[in-house]
Amino acid sequence: MTYYSDWTFESISDAVGKSANNLLQQLFLVEELYQRLLTIYQTVGGSDEAFAIEIFGLNDDLGSPVATASQVQKAVDLREAIVAMHNLYEALNGVSISASNKADALRKFAEPTIVGDTRRR
Repeated sequence: MTYYSDWTFESISDAVGKSANNLLQQLFLVEELYQRLLTIYQTVGGSDEAFAIEIFGLNDDLGSPVATASQVQKAVDLREAIVAMHNLYEALNGVSISASNKADALRKFAEPTIVGDTRRR
């Protein structure tokens, strides 16, 4: 058995309680973001390119806007990350979610100092 003399029930339960509170707050925020992005995605017709054009603010009155391949990929990565977090929110509320690896989608938007800056292409 490993012994940690500085660990007490109080210190561990305090850390777990704070972590649980932070996680719940973030999942509620994420669900609000998911609902907003879902509305945008549906409004533009469910196309990744149209979604990229909208969220990158490429709409103008000068003609037909075009998103670059990089912008479309970033929009897809964003959509997949927010859907993965929405799935965690659903699981919190007792909704069964698929067993696919949600962590890959989340890693793309994790803090660069943690997993490397994958948001820039």
